[in-house]
Amino acid sequence: MPGDFARILEETPAQGRKRLRAADRRRAILDAAREVFFKKGYAATSLDDVIRLSGGSRRSIYTEFGSKRGLFNVLLAEASSAVYGLLDGLDARPMATEAMLNRVGTLIMEGLFSEEWNFMRVVLVESMSVPELAVIYHENGPVKVENKVARLMEGAVDRDALAVADCAEAAGIFIGMLRNAVYSRLFFESAAPMDAADIRRLVRSLVRVLLHGVARGGAAGAKPAAVPSP
Repeated sequence: MPGDFARILEETPAQGRKRLRAADRRRAILDAAREVFFKKGYAATSLDDVIRLSGGSRRSIYTEFGSKRGLFNVLLAEASSAVYGLLDGLDARPMATEAMLNRVGTLIMEGLFSEEWNFMRVVLVESMSVPELAVIYHENGPVKVENKVARLMEGAVDRDALAVADCAEAAGIFIGMLRNAVYSRLFFESAAPMDAADIRRLVRSLVRVLLHGVARGGAAGAKPAAVPSP
């Protein structure tokens, strides 16, 4: 019995190191894949590219991720979860509708102009030739964020007695406006992200547009309601 106990004590650190090495290998593969995807694009990236950079093996990639699509899916989910995570805790801090939308919009825009900016570039450039990228992106990003914003809106408009027929629709419109501003910058204006002051200015403007539509009983509104003052 004492010998067994000593053996367990000796083996436990080794098992811990083995788990750590597995986690390190997984992270190395993901980091290498991110670098290659951003540099070469999705279609031109091969698993051999990732293997050369990460020092991993084809077997380990297939075991962990299944395919190149699986790799991209995990990376995109990580980036989108980071944006989604920025909204955590807002439920616990009740705010007026306008203040809530300004806060949410600013956080989302800041998130979009972080690492997800690079993913959007890959998806937008290559989704015509690789349609599955748009599906992966939509499922991991906009859908999750829109659902979260819809729930935040439901609480805010109830407190403000603001008539909104469909908060999910309103949230979709709002997120669409934010993303369209980013897409416009990607395609037509600049390859550089917006700075913090420009983000705040743009979000305030888009929030006013949304609330103005709600107040006039537009697509998101059921009946007239007062627009909160700036």
